Amino acid sequence: MKYLCVFYFCTLSLSFLPLAQKFPNPAENIDYFVTFSASSHPSWGDNDFYQSFFIVIPDSYKLPFFIRVFDPDIVGELDENHMDFDSETKFSVYGGKGSHSLYKPISNDIKSYSTGILLYSKTFGRQLQFDRNWFTFGAFNPKQGEYSKEYKGYIFKIFVEGLQGDDGNLYAFYVSKNANQNIEIEGTNGFSYKYCFRLSKFSNDKKNIVHIYPFITSNVLSITQHNFDYDNDGNILLYSVSKNRVVAQKSNDAEWKQSTHYI
Repeated sequence: MKYLCVFYFCTLSLSFLPLAQKFPNPAENIDYFVTFSASSHPSWGDNDFYQSFFIVIPDSYKLPFFIRVFDPDIVGELDENHMDFDSETKFSVYGGKGSHSLYKPISNDIKSYSTGILLYSKTFGRQLQFDRNWFTFGAFNPKQGEYSKEYKGYIFKIFVEGLQGDDGNLYAFYVSKNANQNIEIEGTNGFSYKYCFRLSKFSNDKKNIVHIYPFITSNVLSITQHNFDYDNDGNILLYSVSKNRVVAQKSNDAEWKQSTHYI
């Protein structure tokens, strides 16, 4: 399906794409993530049919929290159907030792994506009660996550896997204090090393421009951006305090392209 692509960034040290408490972050101008099911063709925009997201709960927060998923089913106007909707997607939440530290962001080994202790898992298909509605995972105790001194908090992983079928599931997340409402937890953040999303059609209208913000630490010498199935349409431009409109390589249909840029 056109206008679907996968991005990931690599640096010489740990980096990630910050997402805040709503996933995707409104500043990115991305409405939803998308995960296709296992029988989908890669030219529709998903190269491996699964992806991982990470949540950091600050060590100062001691109360239970919830992970809310918007439109987790695969049916209705938000999702990408191929003929009839016949697909399933599994959402899993992992915590404990290894959920983040053993994760290998560039690996195609699905075992690396599902490291840690499984805390909750649910599979969605044609369940109209969840169409354009929220489903809540939890409650979770912050200490069920993997503690990170670097991030000053407990890390949880959301692993999304496309199962049977050939349709695309579009969805969003919110980390909340409340099971039934989206209430922010101060200091909470999220990140992803790689994600798949649907682009709006390209035009000169600024509303159709996506903004991705890699977090780059002071010791990083370069970044390498990888993109898949960009259909060679539009442009990928890099901006920084010292360089503007640096042109990055973009991929054709169902292929990867990459380019390295020195900081």
